[in-house]
Amino acid sequence: MSIGSWRSSGSSNVHLRRRHILPKSEKEFLEEFYIRRRENKAREQEFWSHTSNYFNKAERESKKWDRLEMCSVVSEKTHRESQRREIQKAQLLVRRERLKKLLTNEAKSFEEELLSLPRTGGMEGLRDERQFLRALKEQESRENARLKMEQHWKLNNPEFRELTTKKHRSMVVEAWSKQCEDKKLLAEEEKKKQEAEKQLEEVRRRQEEEHILKIEREKENRLYEWKNILLDQTQSLREKKKREEELDFNISLELIKKNELNDLHDQMKKVEEIRQKKELGNYLRRQSRLKLRARAQQIQDELEEDKRFLEKLKLLEVKESQEKEASKQRIMDDIIWMNQVLSDQKVEEMRREKELDNLFSEEASKLWYRQEQIWSKEKSARESLMKDIMSNVQEQIESKIKGNFDFRF
Repeated sequence: MSIGSWRSSGSSNVHLRRRHILPKSEKEFLEEFYIRRRENKAREQEFWSHTSNYFNKAERESKKWDRLEMCSVVSEKTHRESQRREIQKAQLLVRRERLKKLLTNEAKSFEEELLSLPRTGGMEGLRDERQFLRALKEQESRENARLKMEQHWKLNNPEFRELTTKKHRSMVVEAWSKQCEDKKLLAEEEKKKQEAEKQLEEVRRRQEEEHILKIEREKENRLYEWKNILLDQTQSLREKKKREEELDFNISLELIKKNELNDLHDQMKKVEEIRQKKELGNYLRRQSRLKLRARAQQIQDELEEDKRFLEKLKLLEVKESQEKEASKQRIMDDIIWMNQVLSDQKVEEMRREKELDNLFSEEASKLWYRQEQIWSKEKSARESLMKDIMSNVQEQIESKIKGNFDFRF
């Protein structure tokens, strides 16, 4: 692993482990701060240890490569060494010649100086110098003798010794008191210096703690803001998802109702086909009374079928939500009214069926044509009402589906 990658991984691990939480008290905060500082120092020491090992390894590899490459440069190095020696030898010869010339010139100048000195008066000068040296020596001897006598007197005179002792004692006392004062002053200065350092250290510690607390508060504020933002986004997404689910559910309900309405429409068509087939069968029987009774029963069955269709439409409307209450109430009123009309017609048909038992064939034939016209009119009216009701329900379902799709997209 390279240093850069190790450093990046180490820093990323440090950032991942740094999850600061404000302690409950100042003591716990300081303990946590010192623990973090020791951990940081340990991590730094480990980092520099790895760095030192890396560079030591690189140095060993470099030396190894130097030894391997040394064999290829031995001849060139030897050639350079021989050239250097020859150059040094030539320079040495040049220096020797120069020194030889200097010595020769110095010897010549010394001889010329000796020759230039005067030849008379040499003994008188030496005699005067000898007398001066003798007088100087005698003066030094007298001074040494005086000093010895003075020292002897100092040693053998008790008064002088006592004065010397007193003076020495006073000097010792003064020096001792001065040393004590100096020591006291030095201790006071040291104490003041330590107090100033403690105060400065306390100020630094408080500033550092305030800085750390400020950083922690800023981090907590940022985390709180991020948390609120995430909560708002999550809430908005949940609301959006809920609205979409409600819209999907409403759309699916409307589609189901539409399919059920289409099924009802198909069933009505099938029932109409069955009715037509029954009418054809009844027409082929050519028995007026039986035809009237069968027709009356058929009308009752048709009324019953229409009532069932109305009940299904009513169930569809009951499943609807409270939206568009006026339109829904109007459709429900139409369904109830149509249901009442069908019930009244069924009662009337049952009464007519009972009256058929007392009719003769000629009267039944006349009644057949007359009643067929009435039935045709009633059937046309029922079909018109059923179409109106189903078209209203169809329009309501289509409008709700379109409204849900528009609201969603």
